[in-house]
Amino acid sequence: MVVSLVAAFDLAVGSTTRLAECHGELARRFIESEKIYSKGKDLTDSEFEDAVNQRLGIEASEPTPLRLLDAYVSL
Repeated sequence: MVVSLVAAFDLAVGSTTRLAECHGELARRFIESEKIYSKGKDLTDSEFEDAVNQRLGIEASEPTPLRLLDAYVSL
């Protein structure tokens, strides 16, 4: 049990830096896509479709949740 807790802690702490960098990059990309939406009603259908596809690409790039940690929290 101690080994499992240490492994979970190491996973969480070791991932923090990588996840923070990933979050920063995704936030920058999302803000860039929001600039397109700021045109409002002046968007063409093509621009709107491009913005939606860009946003979906950002969402697809998001890291998966660490479900292992959820299991330990519920113990």
